[in-house]
Amino acid sequence: MSGVVPVLEPDRAKAALVYDLEPDRNYTWDDLLLLDAATGEVLGRRQLRSPASAAVPS
Repeated sequence: MSGVVPVLEPDRAKAALVYDLEPDRNYTWDDLLLLDAATGEVLGRRQLRSPASAAVPS
């Protein structure tokens, strides 16, 4: 099982995606997590070069 997790970036200058209408909602590249379906344990983590809205697990 996998999931994409958005990562908040406190430094607006380093953010990949900035929301002007929501303070402190600046995001950097998201993490793709590989999870154990039975336990939920994180088995692997990889940084994506896109925000979560653009990623499609396959």
